[in-house]
Order: sequence, then C-alpha cells, then structure tokens
Amino acid sequence: MSDWTDGYVSDIEYTAGFYKELAPSYLNLCALIHGYVPPDRSDFNYLELGCGRGLSSLILAAANPKGNFYAVDFNPAHIHEAKRLVREAELDNIRFIEASFEEVAEGRLDLPECQYIVLHGIYTWVSEANRKHLRHIVRNYLASGGLVYNSYKTQKSIRELRQELNVSSRQVIELAMVMIHAGWMHPVLTDNDPEPSRRLNRVLAEQSVYSNQSGFLAAPLIGSAKVASLTDFLILAAVRDGYTDQQSKEISRQVWQGLSARNLKLKTNEQTLDKPRDNIAHLQKETLPVWRDKTLPLWKALGLFGG
Repeated sequence: MSDWTDGYVSDIEYTAGFYKELAPSYLNLCALIHGYVPPDRSDFNYLELGCGRGLSSLILAAANPKGNFYAVDFNPAHIHEAKRLVREAELDNIRFIEASFEEVAEGRLDLPECQYIVLHGIYTWVSEANRKHLRHIVRNYLASGGLVYNSYKTQKSIRELRQELNVSSRQVIELAMVMIHAGWMHPVLTDNDPEPSRRLNRVLAEQSVYSNQSGFLAAPLIGSAKVASLTDFLILAAVRDGYTDQQSKEISRQVWQGLSARNLKLKTNEQTLDKPRDNIAHLQKETLPVWRDKTLPLWKALGLFGG
C-alpha cells in the first residue's frame, strides 16, 4: 500500500471551515442554470472526500435531514472531533470515516452510490497516485445523473475565469452565479425539518465559549449555512433559552468575558473601547438591541432557532 498521507501534512490539524459551494442546493441550482437536470433531494446520498474537521458536512447534514451524508478523511484527530459534534448534536444522517482514498477506491468501505461527490481543495494537494484513486472513486460511486464538485485553484484557471467573465454575453446567468456564490441569493427548501440544524447550532454556540468558531450556522430553509460572527456565537451561548431586557446586562457581561478572553475589544466611531465597563455598556445598549430586533428574527425565519 502506498503512503496515504502523500501531499498532506498529517501531524497538524486543519482549521474548521464551511464552504457553501458544497451544498446540494447550491450544486443543484448551478446545474439548472447550465441546463442540466439535478438530483432529486427528497432522498439522496452525499460523499465528501477529504472532509478535514468536517464542519461543511456537519452543517449540510443538519440542514438537509432527508440526505445521507458520508465524510472521509485520513486524519484521526479530524474524524474524532467531527464524531464528537455528531453525538452532541444527535445527528443520525451522517457518518464520518477515517480512511485513505486508496481504501475507498479499493471498495474496503461500505458506501452506497452517491448523488453528490464533493472535494474541496484536495485534488492538487495529493500525489498523482491519490488523484488516480479519487477518479476511481468517482467512477465507482457516482450515481447516474449525480453531480461531482471538485474545487482547486491554480494561477492559470483563475486567469482564464477572469477572461471568461469579461467576454461572456450571459450576463444574467453570471449575475445569478455571483449572487449565489456571495451568499446573497439562495434556493428555498420549505419542507426541511429544522430540528437537526437547531441542535447542531446550539452545540456550536456552546462550543464558542471555549474555542474558536468557524463563523457559520446551519440554515435548513436554504439547505446550507448562514454567516455568524464571534459576537453572534457568544450572544447565542449566553442567551440559551430566551432573551429578555432584564437579562441584557448579564448577557452582555458573558459576551464581554468571551471577547476579552481572546484579547478583543469593541469599537465605536473608530475608537477602541479599552475599559471593560464601556464594552459591557456598548454591548447592552447598542449590540444586543440590534441583534434582538434584526438578526434573531431573521435567523428564526430561516429555521436556525425555534421560538
């Protein structure tokens, strides 16, 4: 067996991140825009190869409870952390697998045909032998009519993309693609059960108190994720079961503890607030009311949280 760590630094954990391009809703819309019939998302299998710490697959599984998700990575630390979040969020439609691409390609794992197979930033990071394994996996496990997403960056491809955008006449389609890519427009999925997303979001909020966060929450209405700041996460962790004006000072104090533990301070009118009491007062009088009146209602409408 060849070295399955070819092309990777195997003794360093990668940071967690969410990539909206991996969402089935995003991939289906891209397929439709380009004239292809996308997979049916009422019941589907999804495979991520090289999932890292697994946040993308975790959020997508929570936001798409009708799908069955499989996420593969060779790094045991990544898989261990991802499985912990699965248990805490009580997700039953995702399986994290510690394995090499060679093991997957040789059929050593019990995997079904998949309507979606995705790779993010993997293909150009591995050896030619592993790229061959990846191609073999796609041939063997992609269902008829399925979609493959393989993202990688090279200087040439970026230059060619810019040239294509400059000369293309399909301006309406391009605008839609840009808006989707920027997160300004999403397909809506009104029949997704929001509870798996809400459970995962509560776990991610609680985790933000003692660890760095990825900046994303599962959004079942769009089958993907919404961006959230560290302050958003700390507020969610402090609010927990509800928010009242009487609790605002204590919530502000807890949020400030989370920010100060990371040596962060708030700014107002381009001026940094140095004193703890000024930061707490700003949180209570400025940040929390905006969050309560604008951010939270939007998130509830998208199914991120109940109430």
